[in-house]
Amino acid sequence: MILGDFAVSIGWLIPEVILYMAFVSIANFTQRSYELGYAFKFLRILLVTLVQFLDFIGFAIGILIIAILLLSNKTVNGRRSYLYPLIPFNGKALLSLFVRLRKDRLTDSKVKKQSTK
Repeated sequence: MILGDFAVSIGWLIPEVILYMAFVSIANFTQRSYELGYAFKFLRILLVTLVQFLDFIGFAIGILIIAILLLSNKTVNGRRSYLYPLIPFNGKALLSLFVRLRKDRLTDSKVKKQSTK
């Protein structure tokens, strides 16, 4: 925070940029896929560059490129796309991204029975 305040006070950055950087830093911790996190960092740089040179048209083109890449690319193992719980839709998998569910008690009891044998 002190470094951000210093950057704003001497005119290097504006407060909105600091807020954007804080949001992106926290959002990086929510990514499950390490590779997807780096891909998003690269795409953010591409998006900022397009916006710098082409304003709103660059933003629209950048968002379109990001959407096409997310829809067309597969994960490293090649079985699923990066948008898996949404396309193809799987409600349980999508729910597990947002809510941590308890494990089934039946599997816990099977583990206990096997450990006592």
